[in-house]
Amino acid sequence: MTRAQIKFAISASLLIIITVQSFSTSLVASNIDGDYYIYLQHYDSVNDYSLESLIPNARWEPLYVMISWAFRSMGITFDAFLMICAALLSISYFLFSRLAISNSILACLATTIFILSPLFHSLTLIALRQGLSTSFLLLAATYGLQGRRPLVITCCLAAVATHLSAIFFILAGAAALSAASRSIIFLIFSIVIIMLYTTGFLSTVFTRLLTPLLTGSSFGGLLVHYNYTVGFKITFLIFSAATLILGWMSVHKNKDEKISILLRFTTIVTLGYMMASGFPAHDRIAIVSWIISPIFFSYVILRIIRISRISLANTKSYSATPYASKSLDD
Repeated sequence: MTRAQIKFAISASLLIIITVQSFSTSLVASNIDGDYYIYLQHYDSVNDYSLESLIPNARWEPLYVMISWAFRSMGITFDAFLMICAALLSISYFLFSRLAISNSILACLATTIFILSPLFHSLTLIALRQGLSTSFLLLAATYGLQGRRPLVITCCLAAVATHLSAIFFILAGAAALSAASRSIIFLIFSIVIIMLYTTGFLSTVFTRLLTPLLTGSSFGGLLVHYNYTVGFKITFLIFSAATLILGWMSVHKNKDEKISILLRFTTIVTLGYMMASGFPAHDRIAIVSWIISPIFFSYVILRIIRISRISLANTKSYSATPYASKSLDD
């Protein structure tokens, strides 16, 4: 099979996955709750106002309002809008995975795992603004690996203008690139935060400190949201532990700096959601670290393949030596 055929197979497979997932969005939408219906109501009514009057009075970030207004003005239904958002997230995830793993087939595997996971459904049905913002962040990371700084800045600004949580992830990315994230002090800090999280200490302290500040803000409604529980969650800890273990398996005795930076970023984001565990919707922070786990998983497979090839080559080389042939004859 030629390289062109392989690339075509990968592209066709990814396109099929995106198409199936996009069409399934409208099929499962009737069985979900949460913010989906809020986004649906906003999308259906967004054309009742002019864009000039809508943006200053909107409850959400300006770029998301502009995007939804533009698509609604073109007569695109909400289901079709969700399909486009899902396709954008899938493609941006694949593009980043391909550069991070340096293997198109395994990048396609990572993207497939991500698309079939509940995380993808959450980012394309419930946390729609964050899903769009995550797409821009993935594109920013992709352009960063290519050294295209103007596009990195543009995508970062777009991510923030779509969902303000992107500010934290951009800062986490900058911290992961710094030398401080490799120090022993950072390791000690990480261990302390994880221990305090498991005891519920962080939940209590941060809730008491920051609740008065948030009560009067636009985030105050989240503090009494009936769908959210706060504090230590064993499922969150298991998901994060699995992600970090896969990340460690990827970087252990490995000199690939891209994966090392990705692991440091994942660690910082994990610590961030643990510190914010006293507040509703802290899972919106955790989800960005969890979506990296398919990339780590695929990279571990890549390392296994490489090690197997080296071992096989060494075995063949040893078998071809005169000494080895003589020993086998004996």
